[in-house]
This record gives sequence, structure tokens and C-alpha cells, in this order.
Amino acid sequence: MDGTSMAAPHVAGVAGLLLAQFPDRSHLEVRQLLLTSVDPVAALAIVVASGGRLNAHGALTSIPADWVVIFEDDMENDANGWTVTGDTSLWHQSVNRSVSPVSSWYYGIDGVWNYDTGVRNAGALTSPPIDLRCSTGTVLTFSHFLDTEGFTGYDRATVRVTQDDGDSYTDILTKLTTGGNFVSEVLDISTFDGSVIRVQFLFDTVDRVLNGYEGWYVDDMIVLGEMTGSPPNAPPTAVAGPDQDLSDNDGDGQEGVTLDGSGSSDPDGVIVTYEWSEGGIVIGSGSVLAANFAVGTRVVTLTVTDDGGAIGTDEVLITVESIPQTGPALHVEVIHVSMSMRGSKYSATAAITILDDV
Repeated sequence: MDGTSMAAPHVAGVAGLLLAQFPDRSHLEVRQLLLTSVDPVAALAIVVASGGRLNAHGALTSIPADWVVIFEDDMENDANGWTVTGDTSLWHQSVNRSVSPVSSWYYGIDGVWNYDTGVRNAGALTSPPIDLRCSTGTVLTFSHFLDTEGFTGYDRATVRVTQDDGDSYTDILTKLTTGGNFVSEVLDISTFDGSVIRVQFLFDTVDRVLNGYEGWYVDDMIVLGEMTGSPPNAPPTAVAGPDQDLSDNDGDGQEGVTLDGSGSSDPDGVIVTYEWSEGGIVIGSGSVLAANFAVGTRVVTLTVTDDGGAIGTDEVLITVESIPQTGPALHVEVIHVSMSMRGSKYSATAAITILDDV
């Protein structure tokens, strides 16, 4: 007897051993331990998700017991902090294919199941920040299904990492296909230990032809590492809102302004105070503040403080312009003219009545 009838009980037995050894591990972590500890077999590389043969000893010893899950997402919780850029209609959550249990992120068009838009297209799926400042030996694992035209240089599927919030990226994996199956990848990202990273899945067709393939599905991403202590408190990010240009419509020399700092955030805690100031003088508090500003230009500073005492600042430029005021409209209502003569001299008197239009 062979096939899944024999494989299933063996895998289930090793999964039981893993849960007995690591009772705090989630089902996703157990699955990844099974997939990433196999003995590679070339003939199985594009046949099964693991690309190899079950290794019980390897599963029990491949990841140190003191490793912890730093980041985990089974792609079942909507966006969950992930952001999409580029052709935003193509990266989206789909239930067409997945590993566990229902949905995955998909680059393609639902219903037609390809990424042919008639033109070149590209899009990036980027993770939330992942804090590796106290992690060593960090490993990234995920499952994916990739179907493209398969020619080098076209339909590029790239996994990359940024340490500077998107200013620059380092490629860590490029692939053309997974052979019609979901495949589990295990990537050493220890070179990024000590930093805060984002992981990005970037797909680029490069051209507009041969784009009738199914595309890219990404599921079950986990970042594991050995923690060397508690990470330091990360400072909050203050967002004072866009610059504002207003007019003094009623001519009283000032105008009401709403300052909005609700876009501020803290990566590892909560913001506890919002303080607005001008020239070092506090003018108010709260994430949203209504204030009056005189005609002119001024710089307002938002300072936010998180629950660990760290601060972040941002500035917003407020400009209030005066509008030239005009007097009331006038019209001539009545003109009275009278003339008189005395001897050879004439005299005239005019009376004019002027009213405004109010």
C-alpha cells in the first residue's frame, strides 16, 4: 500500500510528536516544521508542497525550542496590515486557492484566473512592520502557488525585504513557477536581524503579451527567530495632516482651522498624548483640535507620546489669507435742482439723496 493512505498516518504521527514536544506551537507552526524539515527529493520538487520526504528527527530538531513566532498571518483576516501598491486591483484576497483554510492573497483577475489586462502590469503586496531588533537566526516561511509563462526575464515574481520602510529593497527570492502546486519556502533572513523590516511580494509582467497564466497566490507566512531580550520601545509616528490654505471669509482677521493628528500611530504600543504647539507655546491637545488662527502663515507642531514615553513630532503649515473688503453698493435715489435769478445773476441749488443697497 502506498500514496496518501500510507503518508497521512506517518505525517499525523509526527505532528503529534511535535505538539507533545512543543505544546505552545500553533497548527501553522507545526505544519511549517513538517514542511521545512524534509529530506529533499528532486523527483518530488514540483509534486508535493514540501518537495521532499518526511523526516521526524529533522522536524523535532530543526528549530530550537526557544525560537518564537515573531510574525504570523494565515491570510484569513482581510488586509490585516498588508498594503497593496501598483496595479491595486490585481493583488487581493481570494478563495480560489489556499493552503489554510479558505483564503490567500492572489495576483490575478477573479473569474478569468489570469493577469492579462491587455497592458504591462505590476503590483506589490507589502507586509506590516516586523520587529527583528531582538531576534537572531531569523527565518521566513510561506506557501505559494505560482503559474507564469516561465521565461526568465518575464513575469517576475520576487520576494524582497526593506529595512528603511520602502526606500530600498533586497531581493531574497525570485521564481518562475511552482509546478502547479502550493510550495513551502524557507528563507534565511538573519542578515536583517536587529532591524524592523517589511516583506514584499512583487509581481511584474514586464510586457503585455503571454499574460494568460493563473498568477501568484501567497498564503501562511511566518517569521521565526530566537529572541535575545525584549525589544526597545519603538517611537510613535506623528502625522499632523496636510498643509492647509484658508481664507478669512468674514474679514474679522482670523479663521477657524481643524488640526487632525488621527493618522499618527505607534508600532508597538499606543499613543497616550497629543500636543499641538506654535513657536514652543502649547495651543491645545487631543488627536483633533479646533483652533482659530490670525491672518498670516505659521508652523504648528504635533508632538505625540506613546505608553513607553517615546515621542514623535510632525509639522503642518497653516496659511490664512485676507480677502479685500469692499464697501456697500450705492445708488442715487433723488436729485432736486432749483434755480433763481436776482438781477442779472443766476444761482442754482442741487440736493442729491444717495442710498446703499442694504
